[in-house]
Amino acid sequence: KLASIASETVALTALPEANAQRLFRKTFAAMTNDGILSLYDARGDLYLLVSRTRVIEPFLRNAYGGDFRAGQSIPQPFFIKSVPRKRVADIKRWIESTDGII
Repeated sequence: KLASIASETVALTALPEANAQRLFRKTFAAMTNDGILSLYDARGDLYLLVSRTRVIEPFLRNAYGGDFRAGQSIPQPFFIKSVPRKRVADIKRWIESTDGII
């Protein structure tokens, strides 16, 4: 589906194939910079979609939602460093406001 959208978008440009590839690369780069995608495996060119509901929220609930003894913590997953701090803080606030946990 994405390939057909990209092809339609660049069909009338001078170099449609090159522009479609460029569109893909720039889209993935922008999503990676925004913390929406995180490179999982460089060799396989595999990315993790860092969604709020399936990735960030479960991590935050697990990390901050329970009663942890002093000194006990869970390690940060590899992808959390790629997510902007403001996004994590916003999601934390959202969780607190919706159900009071964290």
